[in-house]
Amino acid sequence: MSPRARSLTATLLTFGPACAWLAFLLLRYGPERDLRWTLAYGLLSSLGVLGLSTVFVAWFPWTVERLGLRSFGAWLRTWWDEDAR
Repeated sequence: MSPRARSLTATLLTFGPACAWLAFLLLRYGPERDLRWTLAYGLLSSLGVLGLSTVFVAWFPWTVERLGLRSFGAWLRTWWDEDAR
């Protein structure tokens, strides 16, 4: 996989859930409540989702290795981290 595609995948894994959560909130609660407050609360809670997805991306290879899948965890480390090669 090219470095550009790897970067795009990592960006989507990190920012994708936060953007999806914000879109869900705006579509679900925007029409029936004030759109400005929905956007403000959605952005605030999206920061939390962004933090959780960042922790997931950072700790997932280590967790896979701890579960006993050492070769898969090592592959994930080389895939995610350019310096691990």
